[in-house]
Amino acid sequence: MGNYRWALVLTLALAARALPACGQEGPSSNKAKAPIASAPYVPMLAFDVASVRESKVVPDLNAGVENSAHSSKFVARSLPARYLVQVAYGIYPYQITGGPDWFNSAVFNVQAKSDVSVDDRLAKLSDEQALLEKQHMLQVLLADRFGLKIHWETKEMPIYALAVVKNGPRLHAAGSTPPTPLELKKFGDGKIPPFYQNHTSQGQEDIAHGCSMKVLTDALWKEFGTTVVDKTGLTGTYDFVLQFNGAMPDDRNSDPSHWPALVLAISDQLGLKLEPTKDLVSILVVDRMEKPSEN
Repeated sequence: MGNYRWALVLTLALAARALPACGQEGPSSNKAKAPIASAPYVPMLAFDVASVRESKVVPDLNAGVENSAHSSKFVARSLPARYLVQVAYGIYPYQITGGPDWFNSAVFNVQAKSDVSVDDRLAKLSDEQALLEKQHMLQVLLADRFGLKIHWETKEMPIYALAVVKNGPRLHAAGSTPPTPLELKKFGDGKIPPFYQNHTSQGQEDIAHGCSMKVLTDALWKEFGTTVVDKTGLTGTYDFVLQFNGAMPDDRNSDPSHWPALVLAISDQLGLKLEPTKDLVSILVVDRMEKPSEN
């Protein structure tokens, strides 16, 4: 998955899961009444117009998605149906099961938009609220055009807990590591992202300028293919460089010039550790989905 596509997935995953669209069941929840001040934001918006067309090209996660949270515009090019569901619900690939036989292979071009009043409303929302609205808008579109019906199940799965090693973390406070000349040239002064990745002949670099543990754990799922929960107790944001090659020692190339496996590098370089455990994970089950008529 390209950096642009990965950034989109990570951004959507950072938001709390949107409430399911009408007619769809959500995960079980505590029925006790919460204080009004802590009531969750309920998304209500939908797209005014949408065009959905099946594409005959090979699925391409790098083809691009235009999906700014504070704009009603949504454009997807040559994306598999499974990935559209993933984006709509802000979940990871391993959290989806079921679906028709074409769920992974059929790709679609989608263009959707609402009028200026919706754009104005999205512009005034917080980042989290706007992301929830965009997810809800896509959920409604999938229910309307694809006849998508889903339900949620809870399943115990192997996961990792991110914790601090005995001698403490080896992280630098945000802002303590100045940007390099190469970063300034690449991103521009003041525009360096809090977390990004580089790929070299030695492996992969995860580079952070003000990265939270939430962002780090959400990034680690990509390497291990399962949930990583934050058990560090670290509430700040940090600068660091993490250099690794493959998730586990068996995954990496035996070339000694390559960086160590992630499970070892994160301990040696950041003073953190990944502990295997099990936990309950919400799984989205696709009960029904049909190819839409084109318009």
